[in-house]
Amino acid sequence: MKVPTFSLSLSSLVVIFLLCLPSSASSKDSNNLARKVVKSLSELTKTPFSSCEPDAFKYFPHSGPQQVACFLLSLPSVKSLSRLVPMPIFKSGPHQPPQQSKSGLITPDLNNEESFGHYNQDFLVWLNEHVLQVITQPKVVKMYQASYDAKLKPFFHSLYISLKKIENSPKCFAGEVAEYRRFIEAQNDNSYKEADYPGLPYERYYYFMNRDFCNNPKGDFDYFYARGSAGDSDGNVIKGCVSWWIRRTIDGSAPHFKKLLKKLIQAYDPALISHNVNAMSAEEQVSKVLGQFEDYILSQQAPQIMKLMAKDYIQLKHDQLLDGNSYQFIEGFFCGLSVKDDQYVCLISNQINSLQKWGLRRIKPNVWSTTYTISGVKVDSQSEDLEPPAEKTAEKIAEKTLSTIRRTINLVKRHASDGAVIYRIIRP
Repeated sequence: MKVPTFSLSLSSLVVIFLLCLPSSASSKDSNNLARKVVKSLSELTKTPFSSCEPDAFKYFPHSGPQQVACFLLSLPSVKSLSRLVPMPIFKSGPHQPPQQSKSGLITPDLNNEESFGHYNQDFLVWLNEHVLQVITQPKVVKMYQASYDAKLKPFFHSLYISLKKIENSPKCFAGEVAEYRRFIEAQNDNSYKEADYPGLPYERYYYFMNRDFCNNPKGDFDYFYARGSAGDSDGNVIKGCVSWWIRRTIDGSAPHFKKLLKKLIQAYDPALISHNVNAMSAEEQVSKVLGQFEDYILSQQAPQIMKLMAKDYIQLKHDQLLDGNSYQFIEGFFCGLSVKDDQYVCLISNQINSLQKWGLRRIKPNVWSTTYTISGVKVDSQSEDLEPPAEKTAEKIAEKTLSTIRRTINLVKRHASDGAVIYRIIRP
């Protein structure tokens, strides 16, 4: 198994900015550097990138550290600017230094099986002391905000929120760092067994932002699927970010990168600073709505579920298609395929006696879905009533046929009148 290095992306971005700094060079040289910087930043949106591995940019810019590094290092001006870095970027690791490269540029080895790049602490201290004052200038932010948003924001968003959870879960993260060290040692002494390190070096961290991750880091797909999978984050990006932070912790560069990243986010995505990773996630909000839905059904208050439905869904299905017939609208919501024989069956909403939810998954960025098995009294197939039936005795109810159906429901993201994010039920 390969140990991905994913080590260059943050520094590659910073290399672009550092050339804005005052230096001992002549005014002519400084102006020349400024022109190169502008050209490099314009390439973020204008220059086609070349893939450094098959499908490297399939999901870009919603990509992890390696894809972002490959993108930045593919820009001609970034390659040129990297020659001007005043000191070695790495103190050790598989990346070929400029003096050993025919091109005179650092040559990254992003798929080394036994090691990863260890950053030069002096280089990072220099970046933190000199670059931050430039990249936070309002005029710089204004000039390059659009480029940042278009190509880099998704990655740095994930890098930052993963860091916030790491800082809020120090014991959990320390355990992952220790296991990652053992994983690398096993790779080098040939004692590695895949069963000993499930999900490493990075697949495990697809679920890192799930609130239950630290309770069971080695949980499998079924464990996390039942608990909301990756939660309200892009697990494919998060997994690379967490693995990257682990390596930065091992090589000692994490404190420097934290300072640099926080300053970068403060300048280019300040709203993210107030992001609370412990706040109720989308998955938790959806689960809360489903809990209310279940309570209404089991307490025989089925009409109340309309409070939990999307207004546009009610307008279409209730107001327009059914001319406002609430009874028919509610009763029709509890129709589905019979578990017994796959026949289409409808249940009487106030005679449902059990609901069982099977998983919860995000099927689109703003849509979640779950499937219930619902048991209760089946609607008489001969009945065409559109109004509530008269009260029936217990004996009459007992004569009715019990049935269990499967019913899938979706929840869509909407905004309340005060702007708050809410999730509301619709029927697929």
